[in-house]
Amino acid sequence: MQTSNNITSLLEKAYQRFDQGDLTGAQKHGKKILKNDPAHFDAHLLLGKILAEREKFSQAETHFTACVTAQPKNAAAHYNLGFVLEKKKRFAKASECYRQSSDLDPSDPNALFSLANTLEVLENIEEAIVVFRRCTWLDRQNSLAHYNLAALLWETGQLDEAETVIRRAMKLDPNDTNIHAFLGVILAAKGQIDLASEAITAPFKRIYGLDSPRNGTESAFCKVHEIKLRHDIEQLEYLIETGKLSAEYDGLVQDYKKVLGSLPDAPFSDINKLFPLPSQRFRDSYNRILHYHPPAAILGGALNTDIDTGAIEDAYFGQDYGMAAFDNFLKPEALSALRTFFMQSTQWFDVDIPGEVGASIKHGICCPLLVQVAEETRAAFPRIFKDVLFHNTWSYKFYSRRSGVPVHADDGKISINFWLTPDEANLNPETGGLTFWKERVPILFFGETPDKKSKIMQKIIDDPAVEPFIVPYGSNKVALFESRLLHKTNEVEFKDGYENRRVNLTILYGRPMKHH
Repeated sequence: MQTSNNITSLLEKAYQRFDQGDLTGAQKHGKKILKNDPAHFDAHLLLGKILAEREKFSQAETHFTACVTAQPKNAAAHYNLGFVLEKKKRFAKASECYRQSSDLDPSDPNALFSLANTLEVLENIEEAIVVFRRCTWLDRQNSLAHYNLAALLWETGQLDEAETVIRRAMKLDPNDTNIHAFLGVILAAKGQIDLASEAITAPFKRIYGLDSPRNGTESAFCKVHEIKLRHDIEQLEYLIETGKLSAEYDGLVQDYKKVLGSLPDAPFSDINKLFPLPSQRFRDSYNRILHYHPPAAILGGALNTDIDTGAIEDAYFGQDYGMAAFDNFLKPEALSALRTFFMQSTQWFDVDIPGEVGASIKHGICCPLLVQVAEETRAAFPRIFKDVLFHNTWSYKFYSRRSGVPVHADDGKISINFWLTPDEANLNPETGGLTFWKERVPILFFGETPDKKSKIMQKIIDDPAVEPFIVPYGSNKVALFESRLLHKTNEVEFKDGYENRRVNLTILYGRPMKHH
């Protein structure tokens, strides 16, 4: 039998191996200790940490449970058990552990932060707010705790305090684009449309402006594919032809064409690894703001006044899932202004999906008019939106025919999707819109791994009882639906040419359900 000194030596060696990243060696030493002392607290604690790091959460739970049994008043034991239970999505039990940990060590902000997050997942919003307030008081440098608190205050309509808290978070982390965007979201809910747009787009202008610092290794400035270059060439030529850019940019267009011709046969390329190396002029302009003039809000309103909102709300609630589609969404001047903005502004920096280019709220896909549309839509359908607030927006331009955003659900509560390209550009009036399945993904879907998400979605699609249906494309047509409703872009077959590219705009409402 090992002596106390031997066990102490084994424990020291185990932690030394652990600190060096040798998890296997540390685990062997920990197991040796437990052979001689099955209730050894520190050995169980170490083995639990090793298994948690290896994402073997059930085995880790066994060791952390032993820690709690051995030392029921040890705050760290309860916290670690809560961590693995949270990873196993047993949020109610996890919150109990975090609460116990915080009660045992009230000075630990980490336990409060984790407790508040699990309470949020459990939809115990009021208590989560109280706990986040305590957490930000204990840890005044935690920008994420401030951000999360602001989000819950925003959701519950406590907008003045939400603004105060998010501005504190901005001081703690002034370069976080999400914080800036959320300040804009709060200001939009307060009806301050111009200030909201300014806050949302401030990081975009700082990061992507022509005079902004260059970072040659950042993905946004070096990741490229064929469609992205084709789009940029078309847009630059369009801007030169319409007088928005001077003829001096003709040379840049030629640089873009040279890079396009040098691309290897691969989904994505790094411009720093191409041969010949792109010109300095190309690298200085790629994914930079060359033209950006966001349209102002429209006096008298942006939405068509003859929309039968009552009938649309009845249609939305007329089935087991929330869904309604209708035409003539925006006034002609509002539709024209948004379309012009999307055609002219050089903000199409999202290249993650081959076959299209995208722009999100972090890419400046916001303007006073867009915020106005978001807020007026919410006001026009009070039974649908109630207290659900505008939160996010994104857009895609489609290039490859028969392509489209794959099956997905939106991380929010309510989505609107509408289209900006004229109907005559669509070669097949029966398609080009959205395919929906009459089934929502689970609330915790957005916290799952990509593989688990795929399996959940495939199960819905394969279920013969879940019928798909199509909302055909239409310029100025809206699909208004519950965000968790499974959907995808159906077949896209539009005419060639820059002005004919299919452009959609999605506006998302409600707090994201993803568990962080």
